[in-house]
Amino acid sequence: MEEGRNELKIPASKVETAEDFTRTKLYWYKDLNECPKTDRIRTCYCYVNDIEVSNSVLRERFGIQENRKSLVSKIISNSIESGYIKLLDENAAVKMRRYIPYWA
Repeated sequence: MEEGRNELKIPASKVETAEDFTRTKLYWYKDLNECPKTDRIRTCYCYVNDIEVSNSVLRERFGIQENRKSLVSKIISNSIESGYIKLLDENAAVKMRRYIPYWA
């Protein structure tokens, strides 16, 4: 399923649980400008769960052009502030930064 989401640039699914049920919401393609901040953060986190991620890898995953790379930086920043991801190496140069899940 993840491969299909990557190719189509579909936001990450959302899993909701309650006392007596679990619901998974699947989303279809939206322009990144139409996605709420929470969807961007969730998609960033889900993708980081699979591999170490750099700015350029996320830019490719979200289908963002080089001239809009500041948008990916903002998504990464929001994901870090929300506590979902963290830097792999705090001392890495900006271009060499990789991100991992908060629990790794």
